[in-house]
Amino acid sequence: MLVPAPTLVALPQDAATSIPPPSRYCSPPASNLRFRCGSRNGVAAQPCRMWRPATGHFSDANHAPKLILNRKPGTAPMIIAASPNHPVSLNASGSTDPDGNALSSRWWQYKEVSGVYALPAKLDQTSGPQTVVTAGAPINSSLIPPQTEYQAHIILEVADNGSQSLVSYRRADITVPRPQAAAEHLAACAAENMRLAGAAR
Repeated sequence: MLVPAPTLVALPQDAATSIPPPSRYCSPPASNLRFRCGSRNGVAAQPCRMWRPATGHFSDANHAPKLILNRKPGTAPMIIAASPNHPVSLNASGSTDPDGNALSSRWWQYKEVSGVYALPAKLDQTSGPQTVVTAGAPINSSLIPPQTEYQAHIILEVADNGSQSLVSYRRADITVPRPQAAAEHLAACAAENMRLAGAAR
């Protein structure tokens, strides 16, 4: 005997469904609200993914997007070595949706991960499949112990337009060395880029 599929009920609209851009959040407790809409829709869509009658089909439920960042699939953070004020390209144009739904992409910096050591970062685009990130120089203060390296955590957020829109996330960690090591790091990056270019031929 088949059990009827659960009926999805529209969730009430509140402040969390019309939250400001991620850049407006600047404290660890507030930063969690960024993910509330995506996680709430994921919970709402879960019953449909769990319900599988004998004649059920994959299309009976919505599924989260599969992300590809700089040609690399998966969910693990991507570590990218860079130097201060040198642009880094991020590309998610290879991302797909298992259900064939349209995708919309958003990029933002997750500053709270690094706290006072967060690098200033400029994104030339905050929406769309591609962006260029330029991380600034690490903070120089006698009040803050220096670190070996500093990071700008950039979040790729991709949502589909299916019923109960689902969201997938991927993080790119732009890593910059301490200021006195920047010149040596730039030379090492150039040498590594040349090696990779030679290997690709």
